[in-house]
Amino acid sequence: MYQVSELPAVHDTGGLVVMGGPMGALDDVTHPQLPRERNFIKEFVDAGLPMLGICLGAQLLAASFDLYENQAST
Repeated sequence: MYQVSELPAVHDTGGLVVMGGPMGALDDVTHPQLPRERNFIKEFVDAGLPMLGICLGAQLLAASFDLYENQAST
């Protein structure tokens, strides 16, 4: 997603699947696209559309709603 200059409109998409990656859900400094991805996920879910998060995708989903705490750093 971070290579795309524009994201689709939320209602132009029927569903969203977010997969894994090497970063953590809150690694914004080294992966500056993450806030944009979290915002998109939140808009998507708030619109009542189906979303599946696997691994990092599930972490991003939780972080989109301020429900994620990186346990590895504690």
